[in-house]
Amino acid sequence: MSEPADLLPIRDAALMVGRSLATLRRWVADGELEPHYGPGTHASNRPVLVSRSALTALAVTSKATKPGRPPTAHLAELETCRAALSQARAETAMVRETAEALRLVIRLSEDRSRDLAVALEAERARVAGLAAELAALRDRSGLSLWQRLIGVANRSKLPSGDQ
Repeated sequence: MSEPADLLPIRDAALMVGRSLATLRRWVADGELEPHYGPGTHASNRPVLVSRSALTALAVTSKATKPGRPPTAHLAELETCRAALSQARAETAMVRETAEALRLVIRLSEDRSRDLAVALEAERARVAGLAAELAALRDRSGLSLWQRLIGVANRSKLPSGDQ
């Protein structure tokens, strides 16, 4: 009995050896090729599998009209599949390039965010220093903001309410 890896569906086997599906079915019916059946619940629904090694040996010994070449209808389908594969590869390359560009944008955004966070912390420290300096100046002079704005240098020069 053949190994499971050696088995392939009858349609793929026909393409592989360049014969029609009807020819392979005839070989199975005539007993020239031993069929194996895939999983299924009913005999008509189970796929027919054939041994790759037995198929190759039979194809070499039998007379072929076009050895090694699939039928013309399959060539057109093969070209369509190749074109679709080429297009899919091009789209995949484009998606990869887009993903790489997006990764770069994300990395640059993260760097910019980190730089802005550092600048924000520096600005907060500067503002805190200015606030502390302002508080110290207020304490030193003992004057309120409105008194400093009108130019009163110290409390002794303030007009008293007696006058």
